[in-house]
Amino acid sequence: NHMLFIGLSLATLAHGVRPIAELGSLNLVQTRVARCTNVGQNPLAHGIEVQCCPGLKKQNLNGVLSCQTIEVPCSQEGDDPHSSGIYLGCCPGLQECKLPPGRQGHSGHSLCSESCVVPQEASCLCVFDIDRTLTAKQGSAAQCPGTKELDMVDAAYGVGKATLSALAVEGIDATFCKDCYLGICSAGNGSGATSE
Repeated sequence: NHMLFIGLSLATLAHGVRPIAELGSLNLVQTRVARCTNVGQNPLAHGIEVQCCPGLKKQNLNGVLSCQTIEVPCSQEGDDPHSSGIYLGCCPGLQECKLPPGRQGHSGHSLCSESCVVPQEASCLCVFDIDRTLTAKQGSAAQCPGTKELDMVDAAYGVGKATLSALAVEGIDATFCKDCYLGICSAGNGSGATSE
């Protein structure tokens, strides 16, 4: 909108109105007309109603009219965003985590949580075979990346220097089994009762 002012004052310039052309003693100025009312402001402050900006709604709080944020419902920690039949996204700071198939005690297929990393339950068991799982073929360290040859004898599948597999070198702690009970098994005798 353009308005014509005669003798434009410095006070008017200080309030964000800037001249776009000077015509002798007449100044043609441009003003910005608010297209919506911001949060906390009265939409009737200028005598005509100016709608609240997007995401805000007009509220009358104790006789004072103002534009306020719209409370958008969201799913809380541990809630399933699909449980109400209408999808309600997770509240700020939470992620929607897909549940593994067959998860007991939960009606939905996802839940809201700060982290989607599921801690391993203490009731798990990881069992490893000794030969060719915890150990690699004797003498294979040069051909098998990540393995490590030891200075001890391994009698399985022929005799030679014991060679740890890449899994054993990296360590069980680098797998999900770090939080589980551990076991070993072998079809043989594991180099005997006094073996290392």
